[in-house]
Order: sequence, then structure tokens, then C-alpha cells
Amino acid sequence: MRSAKPTVIHAHGISALPVGVILKWFTRVPLIYDAHELESETNGLSPLRSKLARWTERVWIPRVDRTITVCDSIADWYEQAYSIERPGVIRNVPMRSAAPLEKRTILRDLHDIPASQLIFLYQGALSPGRGVETLIDVFSAVDRDKHLVLMGYGLLEERARSAALKHANIHFQEAVPPDRVLYHTASADIGLCLIENTCLSYFYSLPNKLFEYLLSGLPVLVNDMPEQRKIVEQFDCGWVVPPAATEQKALIESINPAQVLAKKTGAKRAAGSFDWREEAARLQEFYAEVLN
Repeated sequence: MRSAKPTVIHAHGISALPVGVILKWFTRVPLIYDAHELESETNGLSPLRSKLARWTERVWIPRVDRTITVCDSIADWYEQAYSIERPGVIRNVPMRSAAPLEKRTILRDLHDIPASQLIFLYQGALSPGRGVETLIDVFSAVDRDKHLVLMGYGLLEERARSAALKHANIHFQEAVPPDRVLYHTASADIGLCLIENTCLSYFYSLPNKLFEYLLSGLPVLVNDMPEQRKIVEQFDCGWVVPPAATEQKALIESINPAQVLAKKTGAKRAAGSFDWREEAARLQEFYAEVLN
């Protein structure tokens, strides 16, 4: 197989970029650079490493045949920062056919939550910078008919477990296999996507979990980030909240089942507008461009 020559080289992330360019030189085939986020402005990146990442991209991006990334805001940033052709956008969207076909009650059954009470679901990495700690503080003080389910694993898992033991309306749910995530998600009422504005990459982010919530029929509660706000406002499929705990608490306490039902109409419209197969078709178009 060593003699096999690739048709296209696809460099995933900044660490693969220099290697991809070198392989392009040796194989003389087109190279696509796939920036999975704003690579030089990620969470926890030191100023020195940020400068090094910026230098790496500035040196090597001009040598690729096409750059793609995950949302419009990041594509605009790359175009302006490096004076390059605007990158193509391939969003990290699940396949629509993976969405549950009917409403589930899995989380209610597992955690004995009455049908009349609202479930707010956070699913994903239980890590700093994702609003988990603020959510625990907020739900420890809201009305007890509003339930928080924290589903996942990570550095904050023990804090989530501890909060679940102390507060009747906070529940910890261990991570489930990927093919079961949407079934559990569909049994909640509202999806929480409260990534904190700790870096420019987070500020511009368009998380996979946002689409997973919508494909499961859930309206969403998001922080005021431009890409996420755009989705919520376009489809009227949720609420945008400031990051302060007091304001989150006030909004969460104000939400009632009738409002959730109305926002679910928007979530259904949004779900009909996103599908990985459409993103994959766009990616194939980019491959075709560089091969011509």
C-alpha cells in the first residue's frame, strides 16, 4: 500500500497542517486544511502558543489548495487575518435520520421526574468553560419544578454527582453510547448550550450539541454568542441569556410549559434545515474544486 497515491490530502487541525503541506510537495496532490475551530484562539492556549499557532498558519495556509472551517464567523476571521480566499464552511451537524422518531421518557423514568415538571438537559463534556458550574449554582436555587440533568463525563463529574446528592432537582446521568445520545436527549424539554466566552474560538463556536438538541425536538438555551444567537433568532427555537448566574436564574424561572411548546415549533423547523448529508455534499464540492 505504500505505493498508493492519495487523491486529496485532508489536514485535520493545525497540528496536521505542516505535515500536510510536506506530503503535498512529495505527492503533488491537492491539500485541504480543515480548521476545526479558531485554532490560534482556543480555550486555555497560552499567549506564546497562540502566537506560535498564528505564525504556523500564516506560513503554511498560503500553500494549501483550500481551507475549510466550521462556521461563518470563523471563516470570516481566517479571511481577514490571513488575506486568503474565504474558507468554505462545513458545519458539525448530525445526520437527520439519527433523530428519534418519537418523544421518549428515558430521563424521566431514570430519575423519577414528574411529567408536569420541566427537564433542562446539559449533555457533553463536564468541563470548565462550558457553563456547568454556573448551571449547578443556578439550579440549586431555582424552583424545584425545574430539573437539571447533567449527562456526560469529565473534570467536573464529581461536582455534578455531589450536586445531585444535595439537590432533588439536579440529576447526574452517566454518559451513554453515541448511538443512544439522541434518544436520551429527546426525553428532556430544553437543551442547554452555555459555553462561556473564555476565548475567541468559543465566542464564535457553533457546537455539535446545539444541533443534537434541535434534531431531538428540543428548544435551546444559549449564551449570547453570534453563531448560536443567529440560529435561535432565525428559527425562534429557544432563548438567548446573558452569562451572569442571576440573569440565567431569572430566565429559567420564567420559562413555563406553554412557552416550551411554542419554542418546540421553531426547533422542529430548525431540525428540518440541518442534515450532515447536506454538509457532506458541500465537502464533496470542495474536493471537486481542488481536483479540477
